[in-house]
Amino acid sequence: DLSMDDDERRAIVHASMRLAVAQIAHASAKRERVTISSTLVDYVTELAEGFADRLMFDMCSFAKHAKRNTVSTDDVKLCARNNEATMDALNAFERDNQTTGAADTDGGKQRKRIRQSAIDDSNDEDADAEETMHPDDEH
Repeated sequence: DLSMDDDERRAIVHASMRLAVAQIAHASAKRERVTISSTLVDYVTELAEGFADRLMFDMCSFAKHAKRNTVSTDDVKLCARNNEATMDALNAFERDNQTTGAADTDGGKQRKRIRQSAIDDSNDEDADAEETMHPDDEH
């Protein structure tokens, strides 16, 4: 809505985020048979908003670095590359929804680099574990 200013938009987003966090928290609390406080909901809401802001900043930075004006699914994967469970979930989501991200202008090289980077990171983590065990438009 063009008549809203930034503060009004932020307040609406914050209220929506808090509602979503409260619904998730209450469902989890019910399932686990515990109680939660409204303070907990407030803290998790702040944490989620901060995480989302940082995630968007990083994805925009990746797109700009690649000289693109559009954030793609590849940028999301770059942000998640060090978290295997998240990468698996993103890959499953992409398969299930047949999303492709931005136009493939580099012949798939960027996806290959992302996958290779994830593999390299995984191998680095495996090596660390062994050492421990053995002394285009808008953004």
